[in-house]
Amino acid sequence: MIHIHGFTHPVRTLFLENILEITGHRLTPYNQIDDYGQEKSWKMQKQNLRKRKSQIASSVEDAFEAADFGEYGSRTHESLSCWNPDSIGFNLIESVLCHICQKERPGAVLVFMTGWDDINSLKEQLQADPLLGDPMKVLLLACHGSMASSEQRLIFDKPEDGVRKIVLATNMAETSITINDVVFVVDCGKAKETSYDALNNTPCLLPTWISKASARQRRGRAGRVQPGECYHLYPRCVYEAFTDYQLPELLRTPLQSLCLQIKSLRLGSISEFLSQALQSPEMLSVQNAIEYLKILGALDEKEELTLLGRHLSMLPVEPKLGNMLIFGAIFNCLDPVLTIVAGLSVRDPFLAPFDKKDATCRIRKISVFVQRLQ
Repeated sequence: MIHIHGFTHPVRTLFLENILEITGHRLTPYNQIDDYGQEKSWKMQKQNLRKRKSQIASSVEDAFEAADFGEYGSRTHESLSCWNPDSIGFNLIESVLCHICQKERPGAVLVFMTGWDDINSLKEQLQADPLLGDPMKVLLLACHGSMASSEQRLIFDKPEDGVRKIVLATNMAETSITINDVVFVVDCGKAKETSYDALNNTPCLLPTWISKASARQRRGRAGRVQPGECYHLYPRCVYEAFTDYQLPELLRTPLQSLCLQIKSLRLGSISEFLSQALQSPEMLSVQNAIEYLKILGALDEKEELTLLGRHLSMLPVEPKLGNMLIFGAIFNCLDPVLTIVAGLSVRDPFLAPFDKKDATCRIRKISVFVQRLQ
């Protein structure tokens, strides 16, 4: 094994309690927006939120409730008592960015968000701010696969003198890309992960707390080419309660495609093979996947591949979508089925780039007007 030492410049780390002290921002039960897009009072509706949420680990909540913030000022202590772990923290992010633009040295800012919806909403809010929405002072960009390629290229370009670049990105910016002029990182502490509900036999995409490894990786983005600063929008005690590493994908994603690959490679019993993994999935999840493939006709009663299953194992799509393609070809209606499968393969086939939003709205209005005339 070869170990290559990496090097990063020193990064000043600030957690929520430090951020509140420095910026003077106040958290109240009414100025936070939770992951469900609604303004909620964390203190007043804590029990209801606890029942409906699944992404907040109990260890994180327990660590926060047991923490002692006595060394900080009364104003900070009061704000921390109102902190909502489910909050996206748009107002707090805006306050941090204003602080950086007004009082910190030049350099780009990388803001980690959970997904496109959050990036879109935050960008709209920041553009309404007198300082952050001024294009002569701030270049506000988004980093997401749905963005136009022309805007995506701008995130790597150095802005004009006197203009601060702010990039809103998902966890893809942890490792996939490097923006050389980033000096400041703002970390919301969340990322959307695909998980699997074994009881309902359905995959779901939910925001969840990141791991310590991911938090360190995000922090390191600020120290790639020069010393930087990282603003973690959660208390230090919450960071200490994070898991060391992310839960393996084997434990949080549907297993149907993997089961087909196991049988196509002749690796024996699906259950026995998966039980040998370092962290094996729940037996209920494995049995659900096997039963689903039997119903689909990809496996027979002896858990052997059928002819359909062999074809499905060679298609780089989910088995149910591959099944649609195969039968579409058999019944000579492949073209419309391809369109349907393509639409089902993405989260939202009608997603428009942020910079094309106005044009999209105009087209929709024209379309509605034409339909009314008809």
